[in-house]
Amino acid sequence: GPKRVLLELGGNAATIVCEDADVAEAARVCARTGYSNSGQSCISVQRVYVQRGRFEEFVAALTAEVKALVVGDPLDPATDVGSMVDDDAAARVAAWAGEAAGQGAVITTGGGRSGAVMEPTVVAAPPADARLVREEVFGALVAVLPYDEFGQVIEACNASRYGLQAGLFTHDVRRIVRAWRELEVGGLVVNGSSNFRLDHVPFGGVKDSGIGRESPRWMIEDFTVTKTLLLRGLTIWGEE
Repeated sequence: GPKRVLLELGGNAATIVCEDADVAEAARVCARTGYSNSGQSCISVQRVYVQRGRFEEFVAALTAEVKALVVGDPLDPATDVGSMVDDDAAARVAAWAGEAAGQGAVITTGGGRSGAVMEPTVVAAPPADARLVREEVFGALVAVLPYDEFGQVIEACNASRYGLQAGLFTHDVRRIVRAWRELEVGGLVVNGSSNFRLDHVPFGGVKDSGIGRESPRWMIEDFTVTKTLLLRGLTIWGEE
């Protein structure tokens, strides 16, 4: 029968880095938010699209940041990246990285695994039809792709069947407004990565990323029944 349903079904989160961005800061943020929880987050940074003129610079900066991440026991406060959920999950991510390398991509760091621990991996310039671009990786891997025109990168982001959140690094208000209007996502984080949320801010996606929004206000509205009263031939203002 009829049910009240809220579905959060995952994502393939993209972050765009424009030519006017602070590349060092963008690389630092993407490294910190692409591998937290070993990348096992629905809004974890998976695809980073960088304007071609800054592409090599960004790849080098991201690679350096990722190499500095500490892999170890998640109970140790010094650890940045722990294990994935099981061996099969790590093996799948490693296999997808290997597939992309076979298609011409470059693995600048990582690519291997030890049991359920996937090395934090950066894959540069994979083809658009690679599985780690098309599907949800949900693991310790970030793909970096170049783009030329802003309209092209919006199309590339929207080509995914998912649409949860996106990030955008730029100071150009025109690009911010265009991305907000045209990106098929439930949320856009400007000068931050896709992997950012606040509990009181509506959270949820479009397309195959789900139905509905989380947050206290939205949840209260979901469980509130609106009842309408129409008064005809009466007035609440009293008789004249």
